[in-house]
Amino acid sequence: RTSMCCRKKNRMRSLILLAAITLASLAVVGSAQKPPSDVVELDDDNFDRLTQEGVWFINFYAPWCGHCKRIMPVWEKAGTEMQNSGIKFARIDADAETETTERFKIQAYPTFKIVDKKKVVDYRGDHQLDSFIRFAKEYLESRNKQESGGG
Repeated sequence: RTSMCCRKKNRMRSLILLAAITLASLAVVGSAQKPPSDVVELDDDNFDRLTQEGVWFINFYAPWCGHCKRIMPVWEKAGTEMQNSGIKFARIDADAETETTERFKIQAYPTFKIVDKKKVVDYRGDHQLDSFIRFAKEYLESRNKQESGGG
């Protein structure tokens, strides 16, 4: 009887250990699928809290949109290149985050906007890396001149 009880305990320990290893490996695989990003993921819950500070260049996208999918690597690269510039690059799933999407009157995907506290500036340029970066830098330069009284 005692040996049967011990075997059951050992089997239970083995199953628990196997479950822990499985969960740990799933966590590693899950994290490997989505590499770290310099682009902030916004949603209805964090949008106001995060964007109340600083300047944000935001990509309103839909996950099913082919053009949005093609642009995302370019957007990621722009976010990385502008990481320490004074403007934060972000994205928001406009299909899922309907409260924010409606507030900004998003009609098409992708839509890009600069959000600077209460000020919103539409981006109407092309979807090339250099264009995104140039627009962000020009906005920051203009903003800095206004803040210093130079324009």
